[in-house]
Amino acid sequence: MNRKDKKIILKERNTIIQVDIESITMIVCEGYLSTICFLNEKRISVSKLLKDFETELIPYGFFRVNRNTLVNLKHIYSFQNGCKRLITMVDGNKIIVSFRKISQFKKNFTSLSR
Repeated sequence: MNRKDKKIILKERNTIIQVDIESITMIVCEGYLSTICFLNEKRISVSKLLKDFETELIPYGFFRVNRNTLVNLKHIYSFQNGCKRLITMVDGNKIIVSFRKISQFKKNFTSLSR
């Protein structure tokens, strides 16, 4: 199966949803609830831990930038280095990269553009 055709199954309350991994921009977790954000600005909330998403999505270009956010590196619009360490996503969302993750993030982000 081509990576562009890869799907993920999400369970939102009583509904099971199949989505393209490529359409996910980021996943933000608050407690036991994860919010999946899409290119079309739609959002789905599911009760699944971020570490479970991380294990499943890292092979598809995702990176955990801080304690509660997993981003799709392909959907980053810009990265502001320096004291802010700020990512702007294509949908306008802004995320701060944790100090501990910054060097690995830079490696992954720059290797993506090659």
